[in-house]
Amino acid sequence: MVLSQRPKPMPVYAVHPVELWAPLALGMMTAWIAQEAGDSYRPIYPYARSGEHLREQVQTHGPGVVLFSNYMWTRKANLEISADIKAFAPECVIIHGGPDTPAYPHANSAYLEQYPFVDYCIHGEGEQTLLALLQSLAAGQSPHEVEGLGLRYAGEVIKTPPRARSQDLNRFPSPYLTGVFDTLPWQHWSAATLESNRGCPYGCTFCDWGSATQQKMRLFELERVKAEIDWIARHKIPKLWIADSNFGIFERDLEIARMVCEAKARYGFPKLLITNYAKNTKQHLIEIIELLVEHGLVSTGIVSMQTRDAATLKAVKRSNIKTGEYDRLRQAFEARKLPMSTQLMIGLPGSTPESFKADLRFFFNQTLDVQIFRTAVLPNSPMAAPEYMAEHQLAVDENGMLRATAQLSSDELDQIEQLARLFRCAHTYGMFRYWLCFLNWDYGIDPIDYLDDLQKFSQNTSGWLAQLWEQESPLHDMLTTHPTLRETLRAESAWRSFYQELKAFTLAHYPQVHDDSALETVLEVQVAVMPHAAQHYPLQVRLTHDFVRYYASHQQDGSGQPLLSEGPGKLMVSDPLNVSHESLFQQLRERTRPIAIWELLSPLSPEGTEATLFISQSLAERAV
Repeated sequence: MVLSQRPKPMPVYAVHPVELWAPLALGMMTAWIAQEAGDSYRPIYPYARSGEHLREQVQTHGPGVVLFSNYMWTRKANLEISADIKAFAPECVIIHGGPDTPAYPHANSAYLEQYPFVDYCIHGEGEQTLLALLQSLAAGQSPHEVEGLGLRYAGEVIKTPPRARSQDLNRFPSPYLTGVFDTLPWQHWSAATLESNRGCPYGCTFCDWGSATQQKMRLFELERVKAEIDWIARHKIPKLWIADSNFGIFERDLEIARMVCEAKARYGFPKLLITNYAKNTKQHLIEIIELLVEHGLVSTGIVSMQTRDAATLKAVKRSNIKTGEYDRLRQAFEARKLPMSTQLMIGLPGSTPESFKADLRFFFNQTLDVQIFRTAVLPNSPMAAPEYMAEHQLAVDENGMLRATAQLSSDELDQIEQLARLFRCAHTYGMFRYWLCFLNWDYGIDPIDYLDDLQKFSQNTSGWLAQLWEQESPLHDMLTTHPTLRETLRAESAWRSFYQELKAFTLAHYPQVHDDSALETVLEVQVAVMPHAAQHYPLQVRLTHDFVRYYASHQQDGSGQPLLSEGPGKLMVSDPLNVSHESLFQQLRERTRPIAIWELLSPLSPEGTEATLFISQSLAERAV
């Protein structure tokens, strides 16, 4: 397929089917092509947002090159639009790139065979490969010697050798600063993305950040980064994604954080910063998080663990990221009373039901938000390599989600996921937090084993507890679990009935537990800290036993006495974010608070809750 006989400059279309955020990869490509191949190619703006829009553009400007950037959330739409435009204008050249375009030889062949309307696949860093491909086509040559491509040649599907990564990133023009993004509907964007560097020094098998080549990280100039931040802030984009693999790994990242804070002070935007923080250093990270929290740009610092299990860390080649460094980070966050989150992954190769329960057990008594995800096998990650999948006996579904490993059957993975959902109820939303602590401290009942027993019981019962076996949430979505159950309990103020069922389950399955005033006190505490539509706040609850004193003494040094030995006490509860009197679904849609906030504010609230509430109020007051 050649373009040398067609009118010049040849139109270059880009398709961006999701209009909620800035298409950084496509922007980089079209800005680069305009700079380097302007005599031969002319990018068409704005980017097409649908098949119908693309057909209208092709009717106006004529057949040309069509660029698609594939991610998990765009690939399906991109394939549909590609098929549509190829049928409408067969002369168009369809080019797919991005991290969800398969690059392994067998996967590249399967992709091009399954989707004959795709002409070329670009693998890896795209700017120079795209330019070389277009130059070859314009010269009337076959691009089968262009590095970094998947294509059909001489009746076969082939994959050319990989292209070396660009060492000088600053030669690639910025779509923010060259006017490319001014041509797009930026008024509708809720988020914009920028890179301050590329690359990653780690080789985690589940990650596709540079395909785990463990390459040297390459930097964009600070002045460029500052100018891009200014553009995003001036255009009032609410969220800023810094697409670095390890933000905080360089000393200059603190300066970048200051730039964002200064931009917010000047323009009122961005309102929220989202990034991936450094894994193995606290030198700059603490200062960065402290600064961002102070300026209302983050509600929590996320330090991903994925797992603490040594065998699993070895299997996913993450053993060089030390768990001890995480512990030092956590301690530093706690000392400064900064909110912190961590992330765990379900089903990593090497993981077992017991190792995952051990991860949950480790985090149960920590005052941080634990975000949990089912492992996805990204098409270009080392985990997707045929030899790795065979070694660990990995099975995936049509969406790339892990379904089984050598250590975990499909049923075991589903059971673990349900346990993780219940852990979110207990730990994140506080629905069982004090109940489980009491059973552990006064009766020696392990909280994770208790949750495991409860989730198995919920499969075969009725009433409120039956709804703990969750099937209503989107598949594998564990950031917001049990929304209908929680909303019903809130709206109907039905928590007492819920906890009476939990009490009955406990007494039936754990005969050592006594039905006494201590148990009733914990039940009263749990009822009080959950949101009630019919309740007015602040609320003072009188308790038979001083649970606040009991909880504090156990949390501080483990020296607390049994709750039954405590005298009378009281509990003050407030609701500064009005969680009790607004629909959970409305709050999730409007995102006026972090999704982890469900338990009401009291002296029992985890460290960092007040800081998180402060940020949440700031976001709610200035929400767009």
